[in-house]
Amino acid sequence: MFNLTTRNPYYSFDTFLDTFLDERSNRGNTKSTSLSMSPRAQINETDKGYSIAVEMPGLSRSDIEVSTENDYLTVTGTREVNGTKSTYSRSWGLGENVTQEGISARYDAGILYVEVPVQKTKKRVISVE
Repeated sequence: MFNLTTRNPYYSFDTFLDTFLDERSNRGNTKSTSLSMSPRAQINETDKGYSIAVEMPGLSRSDIEVSTENDYLTVTGTREVNGTKSTYSRSWGLGENVTQEGISARYDAGILYVEVPVQKTKKRVISVE
């Protein structure tokens, strides 16, 4: 007897882009950790790369950190409520074509906007011998 698993054709576009951004794994390997919550994010492809909008309401710029390490982009927010400090973060794998030095971020009205530039690769035709 076999167990068959069917793929849901209606999975979210965010899941698709999370998987696409992480070229090192067939499973998408995005990681998300939280003590209180994981921030929601929307990823859009632009002509220069990717634009990520992360919901981080109630934080100031000093409460937010955007970093890259080991080919991962990580967004971290720290909040203190009633004397309890909580930290939440979200990470995405970066592909080989991402220009990490060109990543920029700005925070406006509770939304963190991160621009991730991508180097365009040119098509190369390889002769068959």
